Amino acid sequence: ASLLAAGAALQSAGALPLASAGAAEEHAIIESELVRLEVDPRSGDITGLLNKLSGREYVADKKWAKAFRLNVPLPGRITGLNADYSANSFDSWDQTSCAIERKRDDKGQTMIVRYPKLQSEAGTFPIELSYTIDLADGSDEATLQLQIDNRSQHTVKEVFFPWISGVGEIE
Repeated sequence: ASLLAAGAALQSAGALPLASAGAAEEHAIIESELVRLEVDPRSGDITGLLNKLSGREYVADKKWAKAFRLNVPLPGRITGLNADYSANSFDSWDQTSCAIERKRDDKGQTMIVRYPKLQSEAGTFPIELSYTIDLADGSDEATLQLQIDNRSQHTVKEVFFPWISGVGEIE
C-alpha cells in the first residue's frame, strides 16, 4: 500500500477508491447496504459508524475519534501524576500518517490500515501496527482485527482496540 493524501485512490490491482462517489473526501469509507464505517486517512481513527437503515450515526462526536492505544513502559520515563505504564502511549490520534488500502472480493470488502512505525511524545519506535476491517456484503457486522510487529526493545503492556469513542445514543 502507498501513503495516500485525502481523496486519493489506490492504484494496485483489486483495490477500490478510498471513498465512494459523492462521499466526503476527508474520510476512507467501507460500507455494505446496512452499515458504513469511516476512517480518518491521516490518523486511521474510526470517525464514523452509520446504521444505514435507521440513519443513525453512532459516532456522535468525531473530535473523540480513536482507533487504538498501546501502552509501552519506558524505563526512567515519568510523566503526569503517576509513574506507570501510561507514561508512554502510542495513540492512533497522535500518528501523522498511515497507509490505507481497500480490497473487494466476491464476499465483501476489507479495509487495511497500516502504520510502519509508531510515534509518541518520547519519539518514534520500530513498532509496526496494522488493522483490518472486514465487512461482508449484506451484513451489518464488521470484524476488526489488529496485528502488531514490535521490533523495539520495549514490551507492549496494554492494547486498546478497537477504540470507538464519541458514541451517542444506541437505539
